Amino acid sequence: MYNFTSFQTSIQNKLQNDDKKDNPHQKSKVLVKNTVVCSSSNDSWKLLDHVGLLTSQATVLTSNFLIHHLSGPCKPSWPIQLTLMRAAVRALTDHSHLASVDNLRMITFTNSSIPFIIPSDIIVTPVSFRVFNRGLLGILKDLEDCESGNREISAEWVVPKGLWRKMNDDYHLSVSQQKHIYIDQDGIKWSNEKVILFIHGGGYCMLSTKTYRELNYRLSKATGRRVFAINYRLAPEFPFPCGLHDAVHSFLYLIDPNGLAIQPHNIVVVGDSAGGGLTLALLYYLRDNQMSLPGGVVLFSPWVDLTMSSASWNQNPSFDWLFKPKDDDPLHPVKLYLSHEDRSKMIKHPYVSPLFGDLNNLPPMLIQCGDCELLTDEINELVKKISATGTTFVQHEVYEDMVHVFQAFNFLEQSIKALDSVGYFVRYVLPIHQRNTLISHNRHCANECTVVGTIERSIARFW
Repeated sequence: MYNFTSFQTSIQNKLQNDDKKDNPHQKSKVLVKNTVVCSSSNDSWKLLDHVGLLTSQATVLTSNFLIHHLSGPCKPSWPIQLTLMRAAVRALTDHSHLASVDNLRMITFTNSSIPFIIPSDIIVTPVSFRVFNRGLLGILKDLEDCESGNREISAEWVVPKGLWRKMNDDYHLSVSQQKHIYIDQDGIKWSNEKVILFIHGGGYCMLSTKTYRELNYRLSKATGRRVFAINYRLAPEFPFPCGLHDAVHSFLYLIDPNGLAIQPHNIVVVGDSAGGGLTLALLYYLRDNQMSLPGGVVLFSPWVDLTMSSASWNQNPSFDWLFKPKDDDPLHPVKLYLSHEDRSKMIKHPYVSPLFGDLNNLPPMLIQCGDCELLTDEINELVKKISATGTTFVQHEVYEDMVHVFQAFNFLEQSIKALDSVGYFVRYVLPIHQRNTLISHNRHCANECTVVGTIERSIARFW
């Protein structure tokens, strides 16, 4: 059973030990067992050996800085930070011969938080939970049969200190006024808490909860909910469907009546890029196996078509920081994620490329993207298909001049607006849809009872 007091104690211990920071020169901890390669202090300086890369980066950044100020940015609304960030990422593609999964993860801060941007009032509570065999079927059955309760998934709760103090005050006020902290239903004490389940992006092969701490901090602040961010297993060590398996278990962990007992409709799943695709795959699996669904979904630039065949992949490379990998690229994310010999068939599997799946009867969604990112067209197509179902609500927002997952860049005005919109969607739009769904469900049940009663009376008259 979820215990707010134990959470409070853990946070107090966290606050008391704020000065005991991890030594940056110590070996970093493994995020998911056998998933992310550990890095030592020497790893942080490996790139110093790549003189050509560093020289090229310096030249690219200098030239783009001058072009931005003398000729103007690629897009009118771009600040200098976005110009330089895009230039730095794109310059790396010219040195792919130096690339490896380890270097890629080091460059993208997979094992550490991005420096200089972590808020001072953030509370991060690392947790892990055991993966027990829950009898999952279908495409996850083989992986599920291997679970014996020994494997763990690491995660972390993220919340601003101000929000945690408010939650703490509300909790004690409820106790003093003898208000219900839990809801008794079917013999289960369900928690009243509303949370965000965050599934990060990174092409299924890099990044982690640490990379997204600043975004999750702002997400928690905007929605008024704690964020539960997970570290799912990464490719190539753990190809499809390992990530989906971990996402399903993370959701089940939150709603377990013998654990946190968070009501499914009080969970909003948020995913970006590959994490957005994984979020849709999670919804598909839960629905297809008649399991409880979350209350809502927010997708930031979801990657939903791994064939990379939409027109915007070829039309927008001049603007987006994201780039289309070459077919012979050893770090091609699709090849890392789909290690199967018959990759051509798997690539359109709905759990791999959700664009090709059944989008009926899913929770209400907010989908945001930029109008100059590589994924724009496939996201637009996704929204069209959702709208055509008539059973799934979708709110689609396209931000002018914006790139892939622009929400993560806190120096952008559009990022602030996008997070504000997420907050409004979670706080106000979702409750309306949930209330309407409940009313519709009750009417449906009432109609069924009326029909059954009429049939029974007719049978009685007949006999």
